[in-house]
Formats: sequence, structure tokens, C-alpha cells
Amino acid sequence: MRKSLQVMRIGIHTLEITPPFPMPMGGFGSRLDHADGTHDPLLLTAIYMEEKGSEAWLVAADLIQFPDGSAFETGIHTVAHRLGVEPHALFLNASHTHGSPQMNDEIGIASPAELIFLSPQNRTLIKNYHTFLWEKLAMACEKAKQEAKEGRFVYGEGTTTFPMNRRAKIGNQIENAPNPTGPMDDRLRLLGIEDADGKLRALGLILAAHPTSVGARHQFSADYVGAWRRAFQCATHHAITPFFLQGCGGDARPAFTQSGDRWRQVAFEELPVMGEHLLRETMEILNRGCTPFVAPKIQSAVTHVHLACQELFSQPDSCRELLQSDKPQQQEFARECLRRFDKGEKLPHHVSLTLSYLQIDKKLSLLGMSCEPLCAMGRHIEKAIPHANLIVLGYTNGCFGYLPDTQELLRGGYESEFYQFLPLSGPFLPESEEILISEIKAFLAPILER
Repeated sequence: MRKSLQVMRIGIHTLEITPPFPMPMGGFGSRLDHADGTHDPLLLTAIYMEEKGSEAWLVAADLIQFPDGSAFETGIHTVAHRLGVEPHALFLNASHTHGSPQMNDEIGIASPAELIFLSPQNRTLIKNYHTFLWEKLAMACEKAKQEAKEGRFVYGEGTTTFPMNRRAKIGNQIENAPNPTGPMDDRLRLLGIEDADGKLRALGLILAAHPTSVGARHQFSADYVGAWRRAFQCATHHAITPFFLQGCGGDARPAFTQSGDRWRQVAFEELPVMGEHLLRETMEILNRGCTPFVAPKIQSAVTHVHLACQELFSQPDSCRELLQSDKPQQQEFARECLRRFDKGEKLPHHVSLTLSYLQIDKKLSLLGMSCEPLCAMGRHIEKAIPHANLIVLGYTNGCFGYLPDTQELLRGGYESEFYQFLPLSGPFLPESEEILISEIKAFLAPILER
């Protein structure tokens, strides 16, 4: 028995979370009816870790996101109470598959079609799914703790050709289109779990790319994530539990879906090819060997920071100009702003961002953000705080929308104009990455000193 393994216990348990009843789906505004079946099951994997009495759970789920707002707070407090821990001990990461059930029963600015989509009946179904999900999550966490045994984490890293930037300049506009030379995170990172004898028990794939391969189909699916899992399980004879963590890929999607200067919708039958692609890259890293972590230290914490917005539309006159826009979304935004002004309301000029921290080893920590961070934002944070040994993930403990860095903010496009959907008083302030990094440093400083 290695001395380093005597102070850490790890448990892993996977459950299916595919909705057991008909439900609306999330991720595409044009998809307004219920799923008519399941292509592949949606899974949730809970990983329990304990070191010298400190414990936490890392949870990976095939969801477009975890619920936001009061639905999230109620659910996570209920689960934490059942487990006998504080809510910050639960680090919940969603893969962001667009083959997921709809997770929120509120939309900032809803179109007439979306108002029909969020009918009282559908809102009830979404709430019922929340109840189902939190129960499954609690069960998986309990089982993972019961099955815990001595082990350690290992880490491997390589490169991938799987993602491609999706923010291309076409004419004077930034469009959701293939951008082969644009920024993207080309790292394929592996987080493995070994038992006391050095045998691999579980393997997590960390990648930054939208699981939107099959488009707005009407079947539940984990998308390429499920395809990779199936390929990996087949290659390893189901001896190793696979799980997936979504990185900072708000501006990336699978390169496999490129078709000239546009994206294409992949057939379900093509998903195995994508899974095999990721399997090959995964096995290349495993064959080179992973680095073990031998100084376990479990710490978890959560904070909320305010990301300030520009106040470009804080007065009625500034909004009226948008009524003449040729973009329907800008017209909807302007009408909603004026409606609120008429009622004496003001537009919010900040967003609350949840930062979730999970330290696993003195040389490995996860920082989760409740947003869709563009890839450069994650890189900025990791480079600015190298001593924290951070892996930055998006879609963690909720998701309010996109978070671009300054360069992408100034380029414009859908991700930069997401404030129009909430609505907010304007886009984020320039240099938002510097502001956020300052907040993260302040949040982590007392934790890292322990």
C-alpha cells in the first residue's frame, strides 16, 4: 500500500437521468414540442472524495445545464441536507448537451412561440423533472459514498482536433459559422481515478465544445459525449467508468459538423465516428501515461460575484432607436425595455455569477462558473493564477448565459449580445476578464492559504 493513498477515499456511482415522462427539450428555440423518444440514455455520475474528514462530490451530468435561481437553491440545499454537508460540497457540471430536457421554466424575453412552449403544463413538467433529478442526484451521491475506497487521482493531457471555433466574420457580422482559424481550446485533458493497486477505476474527459452535433432533433441524447462513453467502455470491456466535464467552449462546436462555410446536422448514425475520434485521442494520452497526484487535499467553496454591464439602454430614448432595427431580437429587446420603463422599472446592470471551487490535490483544483465561458476567458483565468493549479469549467451549478472576454465582446455577435435575451442594460464592461480575475483571486486567496 502506498503511503499517499492512505488518506484519500473515492467512490463513483452512475445513474440514468433520462426523463421518465414526455418533456419539452432545451437548447434550440425552434424546437417547441416534446421529445418523442430517446436515442441514448442521459447519465449522471457522482464522484465522492474524502480526505482527513473533508468530503466533497464532483457530479457530471448529461444536461444542458442545472436549474437556475430559486429552483437550484432549493434543490441543492435539499440534497446537501440529506447528505449532511454544506451546499458548497457539491460541484455540479453539466455537459451542455442540446439533447437534454428543458431545465428552466422562465425565459428572459420570450417570443410568442416560447410563451406557448412554456405553457402551465410544460412548466409543471419541468418542475416535476427537477424533483426527479434532485432525487437521482442524491441517490448517486449516497451510493458513491457507500462505495468509497482508497485511491488517488491521476491526470493526463494531450491535444485534440475535435473542436472548431464557431464565431466567423461574414460580411460585417459575426455569425455562428465555421471559423477554422479562430480561437479554441485544443487541449484534451483526462482526470482519472485509480484504486489502491494503481488500477484505473474511472476516467473523466475534459473538453471544450458544444454538444450540438445532431441539431434540433426530438430525441433525448448525450450527443458526442455519449458516443465517446460507449466507445471507451467497449474498448475497455466496461471495466472503467467514463464521465465527462465540459470546459470553456461557449464559442466552439465539433469540427466534424463543418460543411463548407456552414454547419450541418449530423445523423445519429454518425455519432459513433465522433466517439471513435475522441477515443483515439484519449487512448494516445493513456498510452503515454498519466501523472498521479500524491498530495490530496479536499477543499470546497462557493461565492457569487457581480459582473457589471454597460448602461447603454438605461433610458427610453436609447431603446426606441432599436425599434427600427432589421434584427427581430433587437426589436423584441427594445419593446421589453420600454414596457419595463413604462412600469417604472429599471433594467439590471449586472449579472450574478456563481464561482464554485473544488480542490482535489495540492496540485489540482477545479473552478466552475455558472455561465458559458468562451475559450479565451478560461485561458485568461488559468494563466493569471498559475499557483492555484486550476482547471476552469463552465456550466457549473447553473448557467445564466455567455461570458466573452474583451476581444470577443468587441467583435460582437450572438454571444456578446446575449444581454438582449435576459434583458440587461447592455453588454458586459470591457476588460471583464481582468475584473473577474481580480474577484477570483480575492475569493481563492484565503482558501489557498489554509
